[in-house]
Amino acid sequence: MSIEQQLQEKGFKVFNNYLNRDTKGYVKSYQLRVRGDNQDTKYFINVDLYDYGAIPLAPPQLKEDYQPEFEVQFNGSGETFNVNYFSKDVNKAIAFYDKMFYAMDCEYYE
Repeated sequence: MSIEQQLQEKGFKVFNNYLNRDTKGYVKSYQLRVRGDNQDTKYFINVDLYDYGAIPLAPPQLKEDYQPEFEVQFNGSGETFNVNYFSKDVNKAIAFYDKMFYAMDCEYYE
């Protein structure tokens, strides 16, 4: 299953990431709002997809499908920090961020 199919299956929605549109290989971005039990927003997972197929020196495994870069901005203890995660498995990325949210005792986004 392609990375885009995985993202769509998990409820990610396409959004315009104007900061990356001029980055070499950038294709598009997706976002998922992650809610807690009370339906408030815990955090957003942003995913930028890159196509390295046109880059001659890119390794073959990077040319098979779009390459995702996941990012979340967490709030906790008066600090804000970003966490990037690189994986072709959307389930692993979602689980990683959920564990990070609780392990770092983060606050809800809204």
